[in-house]
Amino acid sequence: MDTTTIENCTPFVRVASMKLAIPFYSSIGFKEDWRRQFDSAFPIFLSVSRDGVRLFLSEHAGDGVLGTRLFLNVSDVDHFHAECVSNGVSVDEAPQDMAFGVRQMSLRDVDGNVLVFATPLPRRLF
Repeated sequence: MDTTTIENCTPFVRVASMKLAIPFYSSIGFKEDWRRQFDSAFPIFLSVSRDGVRLFLSEHAGDGVLGTRLFLNVSDVDHFHAECVSNGVSVDEAPQDMAFGVRQMSLRDVDGNVLVFATPLPRRLF
């Protein structure tokens, strides 16, 4: 039987001002891939990526709500935290071990979108 696999997921992140959003996402290592804007009076739609993870940033009101929450897996959350601090990024929650098996931290972008970065904890044997 032939099957189709889902290969990845690219979330839309609603932003009010691309001019303010780009510096934040750049400060956490995302690079601009491409942008679309029909005319200077229209909202901007932008693709950014880091390490193969892509986000669509959009000023379009129909592309989501401000204040959404994303969960991103990273290879080393403590290293990522140090990177953010060295880049002057304000950290909402420093890395901490969670009961559900990850070590996580969180950031908030200029539009109140929360980005949670996590690394799985080693499995405990009881």
